[in-house]
Amino acid sequence: GRCSTPAEYGAAVVLLRNPKL
Repeated sequence: GRCSTPAEYGAAVVLLRNPKL
């Protein structure tokens, strides 16, 4: 979201580190 929340930030990191992209 526009406001960086811990949940969104964590989800983004998980997606970036997801080997199954």
